[in-house]
Amino acid sequence: LKPEYVLSKERVSPKVVELINGVKRALVGYLAVSSQPAGAEVTLRTAAGTSASLGLTDFFPVEVLAGEYTVEIARAGYQTESRPVSITARDTQTLDVPLVRVLASVFFVTEPAGVEVWVDGELKATTSGSLGPELHEEVRARGLDPARSSARTEVANLTLGSHAIELRRKCYETVRRTLDTTQPQDYQADPVKMEDSLASLRLTSEPPGARIFLNAEARGVTPAQIDGICSGKVRVEVKHAAGKFIKDLVLNKDEAISLDCPIRPTLAFLGVEAESAAGQRHLADAEERLSQNLARLASLNFIDAPREAVDRLLEQDKLNRRSLLPGSGTDGDLVRKATDRLASTLEVQGFLLAVLPDERLQRTARLYLLAAGNTPADAADVPFAETAAHTA
Repeated sequence: LKPEYVLSKERVSPKVVELINGVKRALVGYLAVSSQPAGAEVTLRTAAGTSASLGLTDFFPVEVLAGEYTVEIARAGYQTESRPVSITARDTQTLDVPLVRVLASVFFVTEPAGVEVWVDGELKATTSGSLGPELHEEVRARGLDPARSSARTEVANLTLGSHAIELRRKCYETVRRTLDTTQPQDYQADPVKMEDSLASLRLTSEPPGARIFLNAEARGVTPAQIDGICSGKVRVEVKHAAGKFIKDLVLNKDEAISLDCPIRPTLAFLGVEAESAAGQRHLADAEERLSQNLARLASLNFIDAPREAVDRLLEQDKLNRRSLLPGSGTDGDLVRKATDRLASTLEVQGFLLAVLPDERLQRTARLYLLAAGNTPADAADVPFAETAAHTA
């Protein structure tokens, strides 16, 4: 069953080894497979439908139990070939199979390296390495610096036809091209020099001295002139002890924007609790609607607090969300300590927590507002199916 298995002469009697080898000689033949090009996967299939992988071409003869088989030779980008073969004991069957190419490959060179190659909306490769000396003159003639250019990067196994190519790298302009692969062969795309795509921001705030973060990266304090910002989506966060300013921008190449960043208090929405078991099934709907409405607040910043992080912080004092509300019986100093810790971790100045009352027909929620470090919570009834922002 496993003709390639070899008995150990150190562990098995020599007589048994010779017996097994004699049986093998009577039952086992040999198969050698090569292909052009090499590197094809060879699969041996029996008439009963079982199969076994024999490895990649080209290989020396391997031992195969005598019998009738189908040999399948497959390589990515090439047509799969099948050959019937009859293996007889002690004999060697040799197959030499030319493979027919059916897909194309395209090679890219970019300056700099590290450029993503997207084909028809799918990331296929990222250019890397250093350009070989034999291509230096060619890319120099195309306006690229050979010392900063990537090695030839292959995108293999492209179907025949027209393809939309995008070359992307952070802080550079995206290059878009159309490439036709009409024949199953290798193609060399024109070398591409990527162009910088940078913008600038001037940020001021009241009060000044607020910390600036662009996409969560610290970039000094206000007022500040920040040059060399990568174009594209940028989240501007300006943080001060009194609050923060948050704005999402889309910066274009060479764009210069001046932005006044009013510091506003930030509220964290801690979610929705239900007073009864009947209200549990309405929690998800109420939380989604309240979150959407609160996001419309203009005079305050608003964030959805990560539930797991809040639970973990409250558990340090053996509290939960309901413990922060009036009537819970929680010691005031403990509530003050917990809200201080939450405010510091979440970088907020207050919290909102909603409770669904038993009167479900009104589709209202009681919204509690807690300031960091303060014990009493202000409450307001809000119809969560409508807008909650004006009440908050």
